[in-house]
Amino acid sequence: MVYQYDDLYRLTNVDDSTGDDYVYEYDAVGNRTQVRQNRESTNYVYDVGNRLQEKDEQTYTLIIMATCLQMRNGQTNLMEQIG
Repeated sequence: MVYQYDDLYRLTNVDDSTGDDYVYEYDAVGNRTQVRQNRESTNYVYDVGNRLQEKDEQTYTLIIMATCLQMRNGQTNLMEQIG
């Protein structure tokens, strides 16, 4: 296998011993935006927070869970759980 990297040490190309060729593309902040294997492509879309939103039109949703704890007199109490 032969691996190639860009100046930022990101993987850009892989040639394996079976003749498959993989090409990787990135956006300005380093998110992988496309992977091409021979003539097939997989595309990735990110939000402004650089979180994956879509992979080949399959949508991803971020679910945030948070717990609010209160500590009083050495006791920890659950105040609220969100998510």
